[in-house]
Amino acid sequence: MRKILFVAAAALLAAASGASSAGAAPLTVSAGTAISQNQFLPGCGGPTEGDFPGTNFNYDNSEVEPWLAIRPNEPMDVAGMWQQDRWSDGGAHGLVAAVSHDGGQSFALSAPHFSICAGGTPANRGDYGRSSDPWVSWAPNGDLWSISLSVDRTTTRNAVLVSRMRHGESSWSEPTPVKFDTSRAGIPLGNNFNDKESLTADPNNADLVYAVWDRLVAPNENAPASAFETSQSFHGPTWFSRTTNGASASPTWETARPIYDPGTRDQTIANQIIVLPTGRWWTGSCTSSRR
Repeated sequence: MRKILFVAAAALLAAASGASSAGAAPLTVSAGTAISQNQFLPGCGGPTEGDFPGTNFNYDNSEVEPWLAIRPNEPMDVAGMWQQDRWSDGGAHGLVAAVSHDGGQSFALSAPHFSICAGGTPANRGDYGRSSDPWVSWAPNGDLWSISLSVDRTTTRNAVLVSRMRHGESSWSEPTPVKFDTSRAGIPLGNNFNDKESLTADPNNADLVYAVWDRLVAPNENAPASAFETSQSFHGPTWFSRTTNGASASPTWETARPIYDPGTRDQTIANQIIVLPTGRWWTGSCTSSRR
């Protein structure tokens, strides 16, 4: 797939704008518009991106896992995010966002510093060989939040990173790690691996933004990744973090913590926070197990 087509955006926007008028015209879907452009050069991730000829390969010009978000209180604000240049064994050169403030008529592309290819460095804490699992969410004040699973293919480092594009701006804040893991086992893609994160900005309170993900531990904190294949004691709990001052100039995030553990030989995946009209929130996920 060489281009992303936001075909559904027009229908969603029409539905949002038509809900307030009983005499609205029938819903229509406009022709798809190609908005993606390759932002990265081959080899841009350096040694930690893990290019092993004959073993893995990079799908240059591919766009994978697109995510679309429309601001609940302003349907003209639309944002998408996707993996750019996906690797055959996971992750991509970087995550690219497309942001529109005219209902999808035009988009501006940008890339948070979630990987080396996207401008990540040791100084800004985005120096990872790959990034994956894109997600964006609009706060009611017009701030746009994004999240990434960032990893090295040749080390045990992996992290959940968040970034914010403030209302009226076009660039992203430097990444904030809400969870970082490595393993003393020293084997790439080793134990303590964070995965499938999602992010929800509270639609009623711009200070509240929630992140949730699963974390694979098998069978203990020092085991190599291969131990997962035969372990009788792995587990995959749900982890959670949030900011309560998301609208401030320098948001801070709570120390991440597990909020649910399905037990031995079970794991959660596809966790997501949903905010209820009352302001309360709940999380749902899928679970899998080996018996």
